[in-house]
Amino acid sequence: MRRGGHHRGRPGRRGGERGRAPPPRGRSRGGRHHGIRARARTCPRPPPGLPCRTPTGGHRRRTARGGIRPAQPRPRGRRSPRIGLAAPREDPRGALPRAGGVFVRRVVRLLRCEGEKLLARRLPLFAFFLVVGVALLAPRVGRAVDTATALASSGRPHAPDPFENGWTALAGAVAAARAFLVIVVLILSASAVAEESSQRTLKTLFLRPVRRGEVLFAKALSVWAYGALLLLAVVGAAALSAELDRGLYDVVDPDYPDRLTHAFGDMCAYVYAATALTLLPLAALTCLGLLAGVLFEHPGHATGVAIGGLFVASAASGLSDGLGDCLFVDSLAAPFATVSDLAGQYATARRGFAAPAVLRAILVPALWSVGLFAAAALLLARRDIDR
Repeated sequence: MRRGGHHRGRPGRRGGERGRAPPPRGRSRGGRHHGIRARARTCPRPPPGLPCRTPTGGHRRRTARGGIRPAQPRPRGRRSPRIGLAAPREDPRGALPRAGGVFVRRVVRLLRCEGEKLLARRLPLFAFFLVVGVALLAPRVGRAVDTATALASSGRPHAPDPFENGWTALAGAVAAARAFLVIVVLILSASAVAEESSQRTLKTLFLRPVRRGEVLFAKALSVWAYGALLLLAVVGAAALSAELDRGLYDVVDPDYPDRLTHAFGDMCAYVYAATALTLLPLAALTCLGLLAGVLFEHPGHATGVAIGGLFVASAASGLSDGLGDCLFVDSLAAPFATVSDLAGQYATARRGFAAPAVLRAILVPALWSVGLFAAAALLLARRDIDR
């Protein structure tokens, strides 16, 4: 067969002619095999150590008519399909809640984050050991102070009161540690919002799909839980100190030792009830600190305003009995004062745990807690956080 001549009886093709059928696949117009192998034989000799490449190179695809063309470039922005699903990336912002969750689940996650923030500070740990230490040392230190006062005034040692016992020592130790506990709770609650405002992290926190009221509720719950744990530790330390100092036994009349006034189990029940009734005033105290923290961005200013508000409320409660019954400040000291009166065998001591007194000790702090928290949440919701 002559190159460029007839192909199976058909006339040869001159330059520029059209309409001729394409040659069979795998055969060139001159009768030779074309493709990568043919082009590879015609490529120039490569330098030593380098492979021989085709002039066009790369991947080739055959068309429907038998020709070849280079692969088309992939459109920008389109990726090749992957087999399976990729593992989700961890959020670098932490395990805070996402949009669309349940209220309880969001609050639990926020509470966990607030608890981690609280434990990361040094003040809660230092305050815990300080308040528990005061409760442990209060009975012995109080007796030493009474002895020193008696020696300074009359030159004689202090005569022990026959109505004092281990239960009165327990109530006195709790009363001594309560002053430090109140200050610690006010500092932590007031700085919970004000410290984040001063550090410019409050806006970053609110960029999350959570409501501001939920964040405030988680902060209040975390501080109140710490205060409740600290109160339980104080009561336990006071009971241990009273047991080692005087002993916790049945309360009997010193004039008639055979007459049982209060059994050991009854006194334990009174202590449990007093501890439970002190938890609600702690919640109101926490909400007071949160309100001060929302009003002021500086932590020191917020703490000072919260402590000042507590002192003003304490002074107002001492003006009259009716005004004191309407404030939650008296509910902080009343439960364990009643325990001390019961142990001291006062005639009117049982009124402290009567139904009207218990109902007032529950309703008044609860109403103050709801009112203070609602005011803090409303102010925080209307606050313009631009930084």
